[in-house]
Amino acid sequence: MEKRLLLAFILSFCVLFLWFGTSARKSQTSSKYSQQVENKEVAENLSQPKDFFKSESFKPASETKPIENIHSLNSKKFEVVFSNIGGTIKEIVLKDYNVSLPVTQIVSLKGYENISFSLNYTNEEEVVYVFDSPEIKISKIYSLSPDDYLIKSTVQILNKMSNLEQGIEINEMQLDMSILSNAKNQHLLNGQQKSLFEYSVFIPPNKIQRKGNAYTFSKKETKTGFEKVEWLGFRDQYFCLFVQPLFETLEYNLSQLNETSFQMSVKPSLNKISSGESVEISQRIFFGPQ
Repeated sequence: MEKRLLLAFILSFCVLFLWFGTSARKSQTSSKYSQQVENKEVAENLSQPKDFFKSESFKPASETKPIENIHSLNSKKFEVVFSNIGGTIKEIVLKDYNVSLPVTQIVSLKGYENISFSLNYTNEEEVVYVFDSPEIKISKIYSLSPDDYLIKSTVQILNKMSNLEQGIEINEMQLDMSILSNAKNQHLLNGQQKSLFEYSVFIPPNKIQRKGNAYTFSKKETKTGFEKVEWLGFRDQYFCLFVQPLFETLEYNLSQLNETSFQMSVKPSLNKISSGESVEISQRIFFGPQ
């Protein structure tokens, strides 16, 4: 009896020992698995961007697009549409033909293309846009010739702070084929008309940098030339638009923006603008029949 009792006790002890061992291993495995799951969840949470970074309210102020205000002047020959964004010419429409060309942002100052300018003054033949900050004041004056196809543009720059060492660059025009869908440009949509599109840069005395079929653009067309420029232009079969810098140029830049947009700009030969100094840069714009 005592032997059987002792044997039963030993067997019970062994069963209990095996049960605790198995339970401990399960618990350890479960603990390791739980820790792995927690670590995985933490890693996934760290790798995922936070929603509040996607919020529109966290965008920098410089990315906020200004509200566009349009102003128009009329002469006998054309209607000129101005935009406060950059203080530029947005469109020119020939009255006798009710046509325009796919050219926009005529005479914009690089670095200020998307800045809101104030409409400072206007009358029947002239408009003045101004951007005024503690560092710089930019005035853009446009004057329409009453009887012909000419517009004079003058950019006045007053430096209020330290010397401006960086070169000034004038974006003379932007070619934008997306505006061909406008009603007044429907005649330009057929392939034959578009094949006659051409942009050009005249470099005196007799050199012309040009491209035909100028309705799509590639990166290969991006180019900088360190030469004096007489004029830059764009034309179709019947009409042409030219911008003539009335200052000595240091270089010109041709830049593909995308497949349907192209920019033409020049740099005046100005080394710097001293503090308190003002400079004036003028150009003549022609838009009319060839």
